Amino acid sequence: MLHNVYIDSKKWKDKLNKIIKYSHDTNLPESTIEKCIKPIISFTILTTSPDTEPEKLFYEMWHKANSKEKHSLTKMLLKIIRE
Repeated sequence: MLHNVYIDSKKWKDKLNKIIKYSHDTNLPESTIEKCIKPIISFTILTTSPDTEPEKLFYEMWHKANSKEKHSLTKMLLKIIRE
């Protein structure tokens, strides 16, 4: 029997934003940041629902993307957040 599991989407999105901000503040190498962020993005997308139209678009792109495309989406997300 499967149990319903509550995933707090705001909590995970906040965690993702904190990690990205921390990585920016500490000047970690871009490749290190991407390696850390990509699995968190995957987990967040698999366990939460999008709240806004831009999130819905990103979620849809992530679900349809292959590994190389997810790498590009990760880089784009980091770039957008940093601007």
